[in-house]
Amino acid sequence: MMMQLCDQVLSLSEYKAQLYDYLKSRMNTIAPNLTAMVGELVSARLIAHGGSLINLAKQPGSTVQILGVEKALFRALKTKHATPKYGLIYHASLIGQEAPKFKGKISRSLAAKTALAIRCDALIDGQDNTMGLENRAKLEAQLRGLEGKELGRFAGSAKGKPKIEAYDKDRKNGGLITPAKIRWRDFTFQHLSYSFWLRIFLRQRVPGLKAFFIKLCLLC
Repeated sequence: MMMQLCDQVLSLSEYKAQLYDYLKSRMNTIAPNLTAMVGELVSARLIAHGGSLINLAKQPGSTVQILGVEKALFRALKTKHATPKYGLIYHASLIGQEAPKFKGKISRSLAAKTALAIRCDALIDGQDNTMGLENRAKLEAQLRGLEGKELGRFAGSAKGKPKIEAYDKDRKNGGLITPAKIRWRDFTFQHLSYSFWLRIFLRQRVPGLKAFFIKLCLLC
């Protein structure tokens, strides 16, 4: 019994491999650019959902993006909730390998490029997958740009202000061209003018405060 079950599993796996090879050869012949963009399985599902390659070529990129989740779209519009961002195109490798916050943006770009690839495959005879490979390379470069911007944003988000120091190039004839700011850890009472202490003395009327400020000014 166990040997028969193992034989069935092996035969099913071989049949699956044969189906995949057949699907791969057929999709590379029928829609090479679409296959280069989203893969064989996703391409076959899009064509099956659209009815044919010609019918799919009539759809805009926004429809290709949400193809397969029409019920969820109309339900969201009826209940005034957030609409879905992707349908069958979600299973493409370009979307699956991205972070969740970039999936919506890259799905819009991929759907637009996929619509162009579908029209190219449907309306041009003897077409190879050159256009699909070029558009896929552009999308991958766009993904790397988005990831680079995110890393740059996190790298530049450190708190704190840079310290302003006085360099030799800022000195001219013993003085500073652009005077450096005073750091609080180097702050002393000498940085406060006598008019400052006088204003404090005039505002405060406390016994013994006059003698205290006089001593403080002498110390400074």
